[in-house]
Amino acid sequence: MSYRARREIHALFRKLAAREHRGIERYLRLRRSREALSEAELASTRCGLDQNHVGGAEAVLALAKAAGIGSDDRVLDLGSGMGGSARLLAEHHGCRVDGIDQSRERCREARRITELLGLAHRVRFVCTDYLSCPVPEGRYSVIWGQGAWAHVFWKGRFLARWKVALASGGRLAFEDLCLSRRPMCGWQRHAVWRVERGWRCRLDTVDGWRRAVAGSYTIVEQKELGQVLIRHFRGPPKPTPGYRLHGELVSEAAHELACANVLGYVRFLACRS
Repeated sequence: MSYRARREIHALFRKLAAREHRGIERYLRLRRSREALSEAELASTRCGLDQNHVGGAEAVLALAKAAGIGSDDRVLDLGSGMGGSARLLAEHHGCRVDGIDQSRERCREARRITELLGLAHRVRFVCTDYLSCPVPEGRYSVIWGQGAWAHVFWKGRFLARWKVALASGGRLAFEDLCLSRRPMCGWQRHAVWRVERGWRCRLDTVDGWRRAVAGSYTIVEQKELGQVLIRHFRGPPKPTPGYRLHGELVSEAAHELACANVLGYVRFLACRS
C-alpha cells in the first residue's frame, strides 16, 4: 500500500473517531450515570456506538460462537477500531483480547472506554501499523477481524505475515466486504469505484478472499452474509453515516450494490495449516 493510500486511510479514521466520540459522550450524558455500564449495553444502543462494523454486537457474538471462542482463548483483533468487538468478546466469553489499530485517535478512545467499563485487565490496545509492525510468534489462539481488512490491498500477504502469531491449533475468524459478483454495467462499476474511493478500501471477490486465506490456512467454513449487509444499511442511522464523494453518499452506493447482489459480506473460519 502506498504512503498516500495510508495517509488517506488515517484521515478517514480520524473522522470516524471524532464522530464516534461525540456519539458516546452524548449517550453517557443522557444516561446520567456511568455506574454499572457494560459493553453489552453500549453495543446494544440504537446506534451501536462503538461497533463500527456490519452487524453490530449480534455479528460479534455469532462469529465468536462459530469460532468456538472461550475463556481460555487469547484473541488478536487486527484493526480493532474503537474496541467494541474486543470488549464484547472479553465481557461475554471471559477471554483476553489484544487489539491493534493504526489510528491514534481510535486507540485512545478505545482505551478510555475500556477503563470506564473496568475491562482493562482483559483487553489492551496497541497503536501501530499491522502491515509493517513486528509479529509476535505463537502468542494467540485466535486472529480476529471484522470489516477491517478490506482496507488491506494485498490480502494474501497480510494473512501470511500474521499466521506466525498463531499458536499450534490456532484459528482465523473474520468477516469482511467482498464482491459477490463482478459489476455488470456502468452504474455498478461506478458505484464500486465510489465505495472503494470513499471508504479507502479494495474490494475483492469471494474467490479472491478464498485464495488469500487458503494460501496460508486450512479453511473450515466459508459463508456469505449478504442479507446481514442489507439489513445493516436498512437499520437505524449510525453515528458515522456514509461519506460524500462528489456530492453523493457512499453508503447509498454500497446499499444499491448490496441489493443488486454485487457487494456482499463473507465469513471465513480457518486454522493454521
